[in-house]
Amino acid sequence: MNIFHLLILLFVAPTLFAQPKQIKDFENNFCKEYWKASDINLDFEKRELQMEKFSEKVENFIKKNPQILNFPLKKIDECISINTSKNRILRVYSWDIQMGGTAHAFNTLFQYKSNGKVYTASPQEDNLDRLYHTVHQLNFGSKTYYLLESTAVGSSRDYSVAIEAFEIIQNKFKRTNNIFAFQTESVGEISFYYDSSTIKENRRADDLLYFDPKEQKIHVAVVDENGKVLNKNIVYAIKANK
Repeated sequence: MNIFHLLILLFVAPTLFAQPKQIKDFENNFCKEYWKASDINLDFEKRELQMEKFSEKVENFIKKNPQILNFPLKKIDECISINTSKNRILRVYSWDIQMGGTAHAFNTLFQYKSNGKVYTASPQEDNLDRLYHTVHQLNFGSKTYYLLESTAVGSSRDYSVAIEAFEIIQNKFKRTNNIFAFQTESVGEISFYYDSSTIKENRRADDLLYFDPKEQKIHVAVVDENGKVLNKNIVYAIKANK
């Protein structure tokens, strides 16, 4: 590429990839509208109704503006969890619907690209009340897996953490089975409940379930039947499905 073509590219590229006005306005107003909808000074029913309308508005906008996947949306990341895979094929939007109390409920939307088109999907019914906060991309030959970490909050002490494996197959965002292996067991999800008051000083909540991308292993805290976090781990290896 000569200097002339390079200069053209430098001047033209920002125009080609400029953020459309409707997406810029959506990003700029998002957190303001989110905090307004979740105002704790409102009575429960009014807050529930406002958050329901807000969530519906957000989901409809993302579905109608698939190009939003191309933009980082840093301002939105200030009030909700928004995570994008390294290949920019998958993005996960997840937010607390602020219903009050020590238990928390969340809304989540998956947005992904397949065969040149952008789609959306929701979590399975048994995983609706989880905050998805981390996306790992894992490449095995021609296959790409997405490992999603999440947290559920039942009370000030009752928590659960999980990591799930997904693939994009025939334009569908699907759970992957039998990818996490421990001894003779193979599963597509690792999850457990724990009592947060039992975490000792030498442990942190964010290391109870830890994915090591270099070793491609998942370190999982051992928890007894009462939810007490013990000072030891078990390790799951990751294997590719054929």
